[in-house]
Amino acid sequence: MASLRTGSGDHWHAVFERGQAFVKGFTRDVIGPSGPKGWPASLFADAVPTPLQEHLNEPAFYVEETGFCLWWDEGWRGVALEIAGANTDLDRLRDVAAGAGRYAEWACEYYEVKLDAAEIAPLWRGGSLSRALVLRLVAEADLDSLDSELRSLGLSIASE
Repeated sequence: MASLRTGSGDHWHAVFERGQAFVKGFTRDVIGPSGPKGWPASLFADAVPTPLQEHLNEPAFYVEETGFCLWWDEGWRGVALEIAGANTDLDRLRDVAAGAGRYAEWACEYYEVKLDAAEIAPLWRGGSLSRALVLRLVAEADLDSLDSELRSLGLSIASE
């Protein structure tokens, strides 16, 4: 289980188990029926696969404050409330969930770098990044620290 609270009202919670992942979160840009608190997680139940639905009702995950759910079961999928005119971290999660192509488009624009989706596609399949790519994107990268962090997530930097 992992979670993050920004201190500004945004939060997400993730569960990783048996080859599946579930992420439920909230961003303060979501306006629900009782104001800026999102919607009850139960509204997402029809979209979330049955084996992962139990996490929608986990009290530690702020059940009444839900703006999006993402899950992995043979590929990333998700559902989110539409946020008119907002450019938020939720948009980045959508980019990641959409796959390497969409994320590469966003990263090229945002970071003003050249990035081919094929270079990062292995990450969407649980694979590795190349050392050359990491150093091209972040010349001062500490590869040992990054590799350690990636390994804790089940990923790695490929030895070339």
